[in-house]
Amino acid sequence: MCIRDRAAKAEELIKNTYRTLMSRGMKGCYIYCCDDQLQEYLKTRVANVSTGSL
Repeated sequence: MCIRDRAAKAEELIKNTYRTLMSRGMKGCYIYCCDDQLQEYLKTRVANVSTGSL
């Protein structure tokens, strides 16, 4: 594989990576939790992040 082919492949990979990252999380993040205690813990962590205090 020549340098031009490698550069083109690297550019394609980088663009695809950014496209993938930028298209994720646009609708938010959903977490399903069966454990009630863990669910309550996660709710407090999300509330803390939402208010800006950790």
